Amino acid sequence: MALYGNESLRKENIEAVFYAVADGKCATRSEISNRTGISVVTVGKAVEEFLDRDVFIQRASQKKTVGRHANRVVLNRARQFAVIDITNKNFKATFFDLALNITYRCRYDYLDDFDYADNLCSFLNRLKAYMMDKKNNSYFANYFILPGLYDKKNDTIVNCGNNELENMHIQAYIQKRTVTTISRAIDSTTAAARHCQTLCPKGENILYISLTDKTIIKSRVIIDGKVLKMPVLSERKINPDNIHLSIANYLADVCTVIEISQVYIEGNKRLFEPDFDKIRAIWQDNQLVNFINIPKLKFNYDIEFSHLGCAEILRKSWLEKLIR
Repeated sequence: MALYGNESLRKENIEAVFYAVADGKCATRSEISNRTGISVVTVGKAVEEFLDRDVFIQRASQKKTVGRHANRVVLNRARQFAVIDITNKNFKATFFDLALNITYRCRYDYLDDFDYADNLCSFLNRLKAYMMDKKNNSYFANYFILPGLYDKKNDTIVNCGNNELENMHIQAYIQKRTVTTISRAIDSTTAAARHCQTLCPKGENILYISLTDKTIIKSRVIIDGKVLKMPVLSERKINPDNIHLSIANYLADVCTVIEISQVYIEGNKRLFEPDFDKIRAIWQDNQLVNFINIPKLKFNYDIEFSHLGCAEILRKSWLEKLIR
């Protein structure tokens, strides 16, 4: 029975209780009630449902009280999501628990002496070894970040620029070599933009820029919390001799069309680390500061926004399915 099947529990109450424990670090029913404004009785019913489904687990309270309701509740850290990224040849995977904490990261350095299939097989074998070693973990779903579009009907990837990959039946290939399957597939720019949605203050517009390969600028605009792909501005070739000029000109083109308050630039620090002073200097030299509002610029090269975006999507869809 779905959680929502309990008529005394409304959907929004169940979600509020989950997020109070997952993100609010609440541990007792009274703490959850105080944080959410939901009655202790209703909180108790929701907590019991999550306990029965092994989403929450209990820890004995240090106070000398009796009964299940006196215990503290925490997330079951063994329930996890996996985000597997084969966008670039240096494959990556990130595992998250239900609080969206990273539990494991894996990076694979591509070996040019072997073909693409052999490299991918080696990477998947590493993931399989890890997942089999962690036998107590339970994986709700796996999000694959792919370099192109996934054709689910034919089990192929199209428009990815890799002939060897496009000729593979990717789902069958992955399932044969590991203990996982493709639950969902997405491109990295869209996934990253979904994470930027959570960073977008109400009423403000955000521009996300990806510089992961140093050959092309890929972007999405988040306007009032909604992700938009603007065909004219979503991609732009980079001048390898002057990357800062390419970025400055691109930002100027976007900012003349849309008022942007913040720009998140994501890239590989080993390839390129932007100097924001240079970008601002280019704007100043070209007198762009006279007719555009200069947004705040932030650079990210730690955990990929695309991985965080996938984890957030997976958790939200899992919770909605659970309480339907």
